[in-house]
Amino acid sequence: MKLLKHISNYVRHRLIQQKRKLMNILTDTLKVNRDALKETLLKLRHIPLLALAYVVYQLILFAVSMIGANLGAGIGFLWGFVNYLVNIAIMAHFLSLLYNVIRYNRLTPQDLFNRQFTRLMPSLLQAFFFLYIIELLFSIFLSPILPSISSFLILLVWEALKTPVQESVYLGNQYGTGALRATFEFWKSNWAQWSLIILAAAVYQILIQPLVGRLTLLSIWLMPVVWLVSGVLISVWMVWRGELFDVLDSSSMRSREFRRGFD
Repeated sequence: MKLLKHISNYVRHRLIQQKRKLMNILTDTLKVNRDALKETLLKLRHIPLLALAYVVYQLILFAVSMIGANLGAGIGFLWGFVNYLVNIAIMAHFLSLLYNVIRYNRLTPQDLFNRQFTRLMPSLLQAFFFLYIIELLFSIFLSPILPSISSFLILLVWEALKTPVQESVYLGNQYGTGALRATFEFWKSNWAQWSLIILAAAVYQILIQPLVGRLTLLSIWLMPVVWLVSGVLISVWMVWRGELFDVLDSSSMRSREFRRGFD
């Protein structure tokens, strides 16, 4: 009887500990996201310029895709590599603008022409090329033998897991594959806190983007409007991501709990 009572008390104690731990994680998740969103609201004045940059990016990508579509098969294959470089350059440029917003709360039209983004390109090229190889191997060896729904869910989770890579590069100052290792460590410590970022992206992809995209069915000339609306929403999301990553990457949950005790 004493043994059963001892086991019962131990199980009850463990359950209480786990419940307390989950409550601490939930509390921290809500508070760090609240603080990140507050910082995002303070920086909304930069969103129009970020959204304008997004529209320019879409115009560049549209032009590149049109050129590629008119090339022959052999040259078209090489153009795929050019398209990849253009995408990385655009990503680097956008992240350099976000860096000014997150770090300095500053963004001017002159920043659009700043070549600061070139310092991010080597790291992004290396990190995303490695990710591309993983995706290529999956499409060749696993995707054909898996049910379509399984492949879809795996790729969905994969896209979610990749989200902090950009922040690891432009805010965490990680280089190439080091950014991938840092992303893995980031997920281990902040999976709950970052989950709201993923949830917001899912809501946008499932509910908002299809509604905005329907405008193009009315007229192709509404495409810039679609890009602008998408640019505003994505820019707000990216600033939120940056603010949240900045807090999570520079502190542990324990240290944040400690500091809150003095607030």
